Amino acid sequence: MITLNKFPGRAFTSRKAEYLYFGGTAYLGLQTYKPFQKLLIRNLKKYGSNYSSSRISNVQLDVYAKAESYLSKQTGCESSVCLTSGFIASQLTSLAFNGPGYKKFYAPDTHASLHTATIDNEFTYEALHNNIKAHLRKNNKQIPVLFMDTVNFNGFHYPNFNWLGQLPLNDIIIVADDSHGFGVVGNGGSGCYENLVSFEAKELIVCGSLGKGFGIQAGTILGKKDIIKKIKNTSFYGSAGPPAPLYMSTLIEAENIYRKRLLKLRRNINLFFDLVHHKQRFNYMSGHPVFSYSDPRLTKHLEKNKIIGTSFHYPNSNGSLISKIVLSAHHKKKDIELLAKHINTLS
Repeated sequence: MITLNKFPGRAFTSRKAEYLYFGGTAYLGLQTYKPFQKLLIRNLKKYGSNYSSSRISNVQLDVYAKAESYLSKQTGCESSVCLTSGFIASQLTSLAFNGPGYKKFYAPDTHASLHTATIDNEFTYEALHNNIKAHLRKNNKQIPVLFMDTVNFNGFHYPNFNWLGQLPLNDIIIVADDSHGFGVVGNGGSGCYENLVSFEAKELIVCGSLGKGFGIQAGTILGKKDIIKKIKNTSFYGSAGPPAPLYMSTLIEAENIYRKRLLKLRRNINLFFDLVHHKQRFNYMSGHPVFSYSDPRLTKHLEKNKIIGTSFHYPNSNGSLISKIVLSAHHKKKDIELLAKHINTLS
């Protein structure tokens, strides 16, 4: 494990050596991007560091409603709500379906944030299909709720979601975590909402973090007006503090910054893809900046050449070893070229 005293960005110094960094989830490289920092600081001076109140208080800031309206328009949903983190957004969404009228099902590798109890993902898509269909045959009182991540590396989710078409979706509610899609995939970084709407499920709710793509400490839930209203009426929502208003204002005002950084990220992805040989070494999705792999030799080889990616056991020490190369908009052309060069030298 490497411990740092500041944000790593595209490179960091450790043990008196400089390393290129291709890890984390700062996809647009905003955290150290000066125009974005300038905007954050301006909003910090306007709104302060935090807004210590309830979202249902008798005194409210209008920036929250403005940000949620903006987010709804950008992603193509009817309504949205912003919360302090993606984890809280996912937990609140999951809790909304804890009643006796629902039966929960989890796609393989669904993120732990969508669980409110022990993790019980289905091991295969075939088992998931069979279990949902068996439930619908036996029980017409409980609506099946399918929890899933939009982005993973098994080839079944973004961008095509082909396995969803094999389910009777008009009888199923879909809850999708789009933490790794917001700001990165879709039209202008809008994420996967409009893509998933086309499957015409009984109901669609998309939730997740705004920190990975948009660089702000907040989470969101997207859906139709009725479900968002229901979520806002829960005691969970009313008793929780809101995200800092400086982030909500920045989300609205950084639109041009997001657009430019996304274009740069996509150029970096294309460059990497063009330069790297033996692409079968990686699991990846078209247009997404993460390239996962299972060969531990690659991790050691890159580190020997002063390149650090992501490699750790997740979601806890007993979990699987997650190894991946993450491209960002803060990487320079020479960074990508050097990374590809060293990858290509490993037979």
